[in-house]
Amino acid sequence: MKYAPEKVFIKENDTYVEISYQEFCRKQNNEFKDKFFISLHNMLMEVDEAYYTEFYREQRREKYLRERAVEKGDIYYHSLDTEEFCGEDILVDPDEDVAQQVTDKLMAEHIRYIVSLLPEDERELIEQAGHGGGDFYVIREFLACIREGRQPEFDVYFATKTASVAILGHRSMLENGTPYDIPDFRKEEDRAKFENDRLTPFYSSNGTAPSLVGSKREYYWSTDEGRSEYDASVAEYRKSKEEK
Repeated sequence: MKYAPEKVFIKENDTYVEISYQEFCRKQNNEFKDKFFISLHNMLMEVDEAYYTEFYREQRREKYLRERAVEKGDIYYHSLDTEEFCGEDILVDPDEDVAQQVTDKLMAEHIRYIVSLLPEDERELIEQAGHGGGDFYVIREFLACIREGRQPEFDVYFATKTASVAILGHRSMLENGTPYDIPDFRKEEDRAKFENDRLTPFYSSNGTAPSLVGSKREYYWSTDEGRSEYDASVAEYRKSKEEK
């Protein structure tokens, strides 16, 4: 070896025992003559013959790849490896995927172009609809499916599963992070779990107050005053749960 290893580990009764390098050198030609050791991170470790063979086969393969990369002028990522990190890790771009950014931009431009082709009355409806015009497309697609007798791309099961993320997330927050599985209402057992669930953060049409903390206002808009009321309601709800 070019440099003496800092540690040497031998196997005794299926466990590793550390010995000094000097002791290893004394016994190398006698007691350790028929044993197999690999050099790893400035240590020598005893292994079985199969592991020894595979380890150095892979070492030879990596050496060959490095030498070939040098000849061809390629960058060999593993040449950047250190004790602390893998060389490939420092080459990872932490920013958003550029291809995805381009795709999103092209999609947005295409949607704007399609909207520009619509009749003026439809464009006005889009501008007046909620959620930045999103509600218009949802309703338009729903009506088109009825007229054309086809299934919508997002069916009732997908819709309820999507909505349940926010609903159960809100409930989890009220219960100090209690985890909830997102249900799949195609399954009978998941439907049975919620068939008698009447909790809601909204006022009913007959004026009945919410059964789940949401807002004390019948028509809630996000304001500083409203958020303060909501925080107070949450604290009150949690306190009542703890007392039970």
